[in-house]
Amino acid sequence: MTTTVEFARFTVRAGAEEKLVADRPAMLAALRARFPACLAAYLTREDDGTWVDVLVWRSRPEAEEAAAQITTVPECAAWFQLIAESGGLRHATVLDAWPPLTSPLTDRGGEPTGAGATDFAEVGVSPSQSEAEIQEIGLSSLARGPDIKKIES
Repeated sequence: MTTTVEFARFTVRAGAEEKLVADRPAMLAALRARFPACLAAYLTREDDGTWVDVLVWRSRPEAEEAAAQITTVPECAAWFQLIAESGGLRHATVLDAWPPLTSPLTDRGGEPTGAGATDFAEVGVSPSQSEAEIQEIGLSSLARGPDIKKIES
């Protein structure tokens, strides 16, 4: 399997920008619970005011499955109501990455591993923990994304 990056371009309803950002953690938690192949997510805003949600997926088939079923996740469907207009969805295959893409679902070289629980256990995190819980135990906000690191005290 090869890692895939998804680009979802959109505009936000007038006055909904703050809510879109505030509701994002709950939406992502629900997305990750339903689609564990989502390795990372980055919300961006371009200079022209267009937003681009960039998601990193373990594989193209898993990204496409999630795209087809995303509105079945209530938190995602509610978040999408804040979007004024979609500018489309694109997928791209990752050919090279620096730093190398790693996650609880991949080994240190980016290749998929079993159930993915080993890396979570190594850093003291359960796959079901929320981002807030991860922050409380002192892990990077990217604990489920490209790089797992402990924050040094």
